[in-house]
Amino acid sequence: MPFSLPKLQQLNPADARLCLDTAKVLQEYHVGGSMLLAISGGADSTALALVAAIMAPRLDLGLSAMHIDHGLRAESPEDAAFVAQLCASLHIPCEIARLDTRQIAAVRRCGLEEAGRIGRHAMLEEHRQKIGADCILLAHHRQDLCEDILMRLLRGAAWPAIAGMKRKDGRILRPFLYMAPQRLRDFLNSCSCPWREDASNASLMFLRNRLRHTVLPLLERENPSLGRNAANLRRLADVDQEFWDGYIAEALKKNPWLEDDSSGILSVTLSGELLAKLPRAARLRVYHLAMRRLNQRAFGNNLAQARTETLFSLDAAHSCGEGGRIFEFCGGIKARTSHKNVIFQTTKIFIEGKNNGSI
Repeated sequence: MPFSLPKLQQLNPADARLCLDTAKVLQEYHVGGSMLLAISGGADSTALALVAAIMAPRLDLGLSAMHIDHGLRAESPEDAAFVAQLCASLHIPCEIARLDTRQIAAVRRCGLEEAGRIGRHAMLEEHRQKIGADCILLAHHRQDLCEDILMRLLRGAAWPAIAGMKRKDGRILRPFLYMAPQRLRDFLNSCSCPWREDASNASLMFLRNRLRHTVLPLLERENPSLGRNAANLRRLADVDQEFWDGYIAEALKKNPWLEDDSSGILSVTLSGELLAKLPRAARLRVYHLAMRRLNQRAFGNNLAQARTETLFSLDAAHSCGEGGRIFEFCGGIKARTSHKNVIFQTTKIFIEGKNNGSI
């Protein structure tokens, strides 16, 4: 795959603007130094790699890449070979790894999509720490955000998580999140840069694909501004969460939660003293924060999501003093009421990828 990396000055105005807009996002979130790019070989992540390579000299960025084979498609070795060649052309060192998605789905009792997401994020974070990268760049765009919002709505997610994935979430940054996907494809075509098409994206076996190919087109016909509205919803959720994060942080300074893993089970205990001083809106958020903390410790990510109905039921049991009630959440997390306390627990699972070497 012969490909010559263009310079920023050689791009047409629209493509140069895309690169500069991406750089503004990195600067807005004070992201610099070294970055780990997650590259599948599809159009979106290929565009991310190309933009990062073009802007690296200007922003003084150190780039590394990782490609994860989920072991679900016969053509996945060809995808890995394409990514290896792409990264070589862009002078980006690349790690190729394999993930046992089916095993994770069995252990976590979840679907293949969810298992892939859990394992992928865990492996990316592990590799980020190994190479000392400052952040992980993902190539999600505006359509991905719309799909994510619909999927969370169907699952009964709570606010503000129902507003979809964040542009900046811990060490993860999604600089394309508010961009239309066609803008990325136009960029690649203009630069004569190839990409790989994942045939499974057309399969209606997966929920995300069913939403992408059936539901979203109907909604976009009703309102072509759906993508911009989704981006604005996410921005509003960020403002809301910023306030509540500060409020809860102050409450936890006075009544810290207790973390424990002495029995091999990870737990976060919220004391009755803490919960008694919080309004209901804050209690619902601190429950979700405890879940995110467990997910961070168990799997290296903040991907925990909670159904609103279950959070309401948990809070009602706590408020009524019902001890011994157990509530189950996605991903193997459980919450138990005990006297005035609420205890969240999960089991740590080590996700092992088969490393196929560095390129």
